[in-house]
Amino acid sequence: MKASTVLIVLVLLRTLDCIHSELNTHTGGYDEEYPECEEVEVARVGEAVCVCVLHQACGRCLDAPPDPTHTWTRHGPPLTHTHTHTHTQRIHTHGTALLFLPLTHNDSGLYYYSTHRPGEKYQCVEVIAKDVPLGHPDILYYMAPLQPPNLIISCAPEAFYLCQGRGHITWYKDSLLLPGQSGKDLRLLDANQSDEGIYSCVCTWHHGNHTFNTSASKRLQLTAGVSVRHPPTIRYPLNGSTLTCCLGCPVNLTCRASCGINVTQHCKVTWDTQTHTQTHTRNHSQLLTWQQSGGECVFEAVLIISSVSHEDLHTHFRCEANNYIAWTSVIVTLQQEESLLWVVVCVCVCVLLIVLLVAVAVKRFAIDLALHLRPARTTEDGKLYDAYVVYPRECVCVCEEALWVFISSTLPAVLEQQCGYTLFIHGRDDLPGEDQVEQVERSMRLSRRLLVVMTTAGSRGGQEEAPPLEEFDWQMGVHTALVQGSMSVIMVQVGGGDTHTHTHTLTHTHTHTLTHTHTHTHTHTHTPTPLPPGLQLLLRKSAPLRWEVGARGADSPTSRFWKRVRYMMPPPPATHTHRTHTHPPHTHTHTHTPPPHASGREYAT
Repeated sequence: MKASTVLIVLVLLRTLDCIHSELNTHTGGYDEEYPECEEVEVARVGEAVCVCVLHQACGRCLDAPPDPTHTWTRHGPPLTHTHTHTHTQRIHTHGTALLFLPLTHNDSGLYYYSTHRPGEKYQCVEVIAKDVPLGHPDILYYMAPLQPPNLIISCAPEAFYLCQGRGHITWYKDSLLLPGQSGKDLRLLDANQSDEGIYSCVCTWHHGNHTFNTSASKRLQLTAGVSVRHPPTIRYPLNGSTLTCCLGCPVNLTCRASCGINVTQHCKVTWDTQTHTQTHTRNHSQLLTWQQSGGECVFEAVLIISSVSHEDLHTHFRCEANNYIAWTSVIVTLQQEESLLWVVVCVCVCVLLIVLLVAVAVKRFAIDLALHLRPARTTEDGKLYDAYVVYPRECVCVCEEALWVFISSTLPAVLEQQCGYTLFIHGRDDLPGEDQVEQVERSMRLSRRLLVVMTTAGSRGGQEEAPPLEEFDWQMGVHTALVQGSMSVIMVQVGGGDTHTHTHTLTHTHTHTLTHTHTHTHTHTHTPTPLPPGLQLLLRKSAPLRWEVGARGADSPTSRFWKRVRYMMPPPPATHTHRTHTHPPHTHTHTHTPPPHASGREYAT
């Protein structure tokens, strides 16, 4: 029983092995692994196509007798092998030739040829059917640029060999028939740029009882001169160059090279991506083009990186250029561009420093700019004086000499003679016997500014002078400046000391009559005499300008002191000359005797 069972199993295994061998014989071993296709046949839909391992064998194979050793498969049973005189199938074979009579869209695919010889592998041909017009760029056969003047364009073997003994060839240029042109070769004499275009040879041939057309098209390009091939030269980029980019941003790396003059083929320019990992190259793609630049053909390869990664920043990208003569390459790296934060900070700091410098310069030279840009006074406002000068007319302090130098000499010399202003100064411009109240009111009303000259109180014999603020011109000036607000005040301090504090007092005299002077003398040892409220208020509103006799620029209108005085004065008249002072029209000439305490010094006239 066991022996019979074993015998039956052996018989079944033998039978299955025979069936498998038989199937392999009939199918040509289609269950074996098919190789990758290296040959591609692109043809127009509606034309007859002959696919053959050797194109020149297509014509001979059409009359070949049946040969079961040659099989064509399309991932299945072998395609029908038909004798020359029986053509019942649209797709059939003739030995090594595979015919599509005609080609349709559904015929696109992979076709495998085999002779079933021991150790021989399948040969693969990919057929691509395109529904395009004659001469379309997608179905062009390559032809290198030709050098004029006399040219020969040969019909492609895919069309020419089908016509040998079976039909005839007609030629077309840009889909237009060329009358009188036939045969394998088309000759062009004295060709020029107008002859460039797409040339198509159409083979009309007979097979069985049917007539078919097969076409082949080429583009004619003329060269500008003789082709000269030299070792490849990479024009761009430079070897070792670095391109800045941002992380995660797209970037394109361009490489341009030339292999000679009028050389349009057998020159390869590309970016080497074989050394990169698969994950690294997932975001990379290449675009290869070439263009004619004068007589030189420039080949260009663009590596497109969709998103720069950290690995890209540490990768050496190599551009390679090679031909039959030599091989060369350059390396390009990527560098992440630095943050713009420090640039913004530097710019802000620079702008801040510039603003500070401008502010300091404006503050330092504001008065100079104002004096330079201030226009001169061209219209009259009915005023006779630019400033009414109030000063201690009978000063008995130790700074008496400095005060009288300022009042009688420096003040008129600078403001009147050099700057063109008109001043009203007591002791010089008032009339003897004139009512003081009327004179002060009239003169102040005709003045544009009130110029108050003060001096610090000093000691003489341990005594100090108190300010006689009851004088009418001082009271009138304080009233006009503080209450009415119709006149600006310019306060000048002659000599040293600090007027802002109460450690010193101002010296002024109180005159009762023209011949009698009553002096108030206060002995001040511990407690200083406080400043009057009106003076304190004026000092808080405007700090006095200090002038000292003998100081640098004391009598120069361009000194800092006099610039500040001129800035507070009204605009000067449009034209002024060095002149002596003239009195108002109602005045009359008189001789004025200086005050008794002037020690014989006279005012400048």
